[in-house]
Amino acid sequence: MVLAEVLGVSVVSDDRLREVQRPWTDGNFSDVVVRYLYGDLVEGWEPVEQVVSRLEAFLVSRPSEGPIGVVTHGTAMTCLLGAVDSANRAQYWSGLTMPDAWTFSEVGPVRLDCSPT
Repeated sequence: MVLAEVLGVSVVSDDRLREVQRPWTDGNFSDVVVRYLYGDLVEGWEPVEQVVSRLEAFLVSRPSEGPIGVVTHGTAMTCLLGAVDSANRAQYWSGLTMPDAWTFSEVGPVRLDCSPT
């Protein structure tokens, strides 16, 4: 909410922005995520294409009156932003700062600086 105030945007909750649907992961979570992002079918995990489709559907449904701020989980955001270059999804995911903040507009996604001041 504080970020929305600073950016002057309203907050809208939408189920399409949820994390990748998946079961609990035993073992090394990072290894499973990397396999998933490289395109391996991981049992019980929502297909990458489905994640991309629902996030894009949300973005298209929003009015185009300026940038849209999106808050979601890292794996879902990676699926969306890595959709055009799936070979680099895992590298992109490992570079997220958690938290990450992005705006979307007609010029494309822009990563906001969330580093502490």
